[in-house]
Amino acid sequence: MGLFDRLFSGPGPDNQEAQRLLVSGRAALWRRENARAEADLSRAARGHARPAVPAAYLSLSRRMRTDFAGALKDADAALALDAQCLEAHAARAAALLSLKQLVPACLAYRETMRRAPQDLDGHALRLLMVALFAETIAGAREDDAGLTLDFLLTPATRCAIRVLDGRARLALEEAAGAENSTTLEIAMGAAYYFAGLPAAGDEWARAAASFPGDGGNAAILESLRLLSRPPAA
Repeated sequence: MGLFDRLFSGPGPDNQEAQRLLVSGRAALWRRENARAEADLSRAARGHARPAVPAAYLSLSRRMRTDFAGALKDADAALALDAQCLEAHAARAAALLSLKQLVPACLAYRETMRRAPQDLDGHALRLLMVALFAETIAGAREDDAGLTLDFLLTPATRCAIRVLDGRARLALEEAAGAENSTTLEIAMGAAYYFAGLPAAGDEWARAAASFPGDGGNAAILESLRLLSRPPAA
């Protein structure tokens, strides 16, 4: 059964229930409970006001299960529902990177800087993409032969990959002894966030204090500042 069949066959939940399913499905995803995540997210997409958002997390779940081609197909289907969906562009970037299609992956990543996240999880996903791609983008070279990109396996990118694989706590263990950098602080903030640990805001506050404010970084700074604030009482 294809994604559209899964999304639109039979009666769906109302938007309030769909939002609850989105939240529970995302939580299950980052715990690597993929069957539970995909069941909740599939149902959420059938009733959510923005079905592309739960569909994007379905793509991330398929990537987590190493079904990279399926993840790309689901991300593309989510974008067909809503081309403005940041989460769908992030899912597409992650799938393309896993398929070793680096230039299209980086182009998809850049789209996450141009879209508004659905919610705080969307802001955190944007920052996870920054940790995954920023150092590669910074090292890009262009000459008469065209654009050259080399994916750099750094402490930040390794941390981001672990998080995308549903192993956020392992990401934190491995990053503990690494040389610190702003990008690593962003990656560790994402690891704390998706592991459900409270130190995420501290990491992101440190990153916000040192992150450059030029070069088209407004979207990144917006997410850093928003997520480093203490939660409202």
